[in-house]
Amino acid sequence: NILLVFYTNGTIHRLIVDGFHKEGAAVVQRPLYLEKDVHHSSKFHPTGRGNLRAGKSLKLILKQQGHVGWGAAEFHPGRKALKVRLVPKRFSLPSIFQQWGKGLSEAQQKEAQYLFLEFGYNAFLSNRLPFNRSIPDTRYSRCLQKTYPAQLPSISVILIFMNEALSVIQRAITSIINRTPPQLLKEIILVDDFSSHGELKARLDEMIKLYNRNYPLLLKLIRHTKRRGLAQARNIGLEATTADVVAILDAHIEVNIGWAEPILSRIQEDHTVVVSPVFDNINFNTFELEKYELAADGFDWKLVPV
Repeated sequence: NILLVFYTNGTIHRLIVDGFHKEGAAVVQRPLYLEKDVHHSSKFHPTGRGNLRAGKSLKLILKQQGHVGWGAAEFHPGRKALKVRLVPKRFSLPSIFQQWGKGLSEAQQKEAQYLFLEFGYNAFLSNRLPFNRSIPDTRYSRCLQKTYPAQLPSISVILIFMNEALSVIQRAITSIINRTPPQLLKEIILVDDFSSHGELKARLDEMIKLYNRNYPLLLKLIRHTKRRGLAQARNIGLEATTADVVAILDAHIEVNIGWAEPILSRIQEDHTVVVSPVFDNINFNTFELEKYELAADGFDWKLVPV
């Protein structure tokens, strides 16, 4: 079918953009944490021992979803016309699920694909993994031999998120509680930068209540009433902290055993130093931990990693 539309240039632009947002709203509204080829940085953010990143470009995602695109869209400036070929959608399971999704029904496959498009990582698998799952200890032998003072500063952990999968947030919280010495962990502050997902409303509130029954007053939630961005979210979370040291993390992380002690010990020795640990990668598809090999990193005068 050929559709001939006569509009002004501005209306044509809105037609395309609005239609694109409807088909891939979650992908357009929030940037994916992409793997090496399209990630905004080849280094991990300082967000914990394991940092979750996704690895699909928007073009490839839409192709796998069954969108061939707008077809041979043609603009005719003189006539102010746009010709669009309408292409029917078809369902096909993306290749990223072939490693682990062979036993899924078609309904489960569709759910897995929807969740991937929504979050940019394998949220279907995340929802089925234990929150307290074990992950390998990737520290080098000489790191395992180090000892740290019995008295260390207390730490507040800030988790910042916007439309993150609830299971990913719960796994981050659980790992922080289980793998941080209780005498060091003062509080976990969650900063929601105006999420729109329904599961991050009442379900998140109930989850925090359950955690605080076992760990009174440990979790605090701050909700923004409008999108403020990462920098303001960090500052707002920082203002709510009460511990000696603050760790500001993304919510798509899992900390490992011994993550806090080296940081706190180094800061206690000299509070003027900048502590920059390295981070393993949590594979966006399989959720397996991928070790970050030992390397020497630095910064230039603009504080850009080199």
